[in-house]
Amino acid sequence: MLKVFLVDDEIRVLNHLKLAVNWNDLGLTVSGYASNGLEALELLKKDPPDILITDIRMPGINGLELCRRLRETNPEMPIILFIIHKKHIHIFIPYM
Repeated sequence: MLKVFLVDDEIRVLNHLKLAVNWNDLGLTVSGYASNGLEALELLKKDPPDILITDIRMPGINGLELCRRLRETNPEMPIILFIIHKKHIHIFIPYM
């Protein structure tokens, strides 16, 4: 199974992502999660996932900066960025 790491500063969104998606059916497992970019960087250094799913808007290090820093050490990691705006989820898969 591929490991997925989730990052969002809103706990309810993190919980929803963890529980609403049937990760096993997709051949994925949630290997961890963080509530901000700094926490994510530290955890990802210890155990890099196969895929990162992160919010863009977060305090401290936002999702774009998190992606930039991760690309320095793991340029091939697939990253999915999302933002929730007015109850709509916008998903971006950046090519960096």
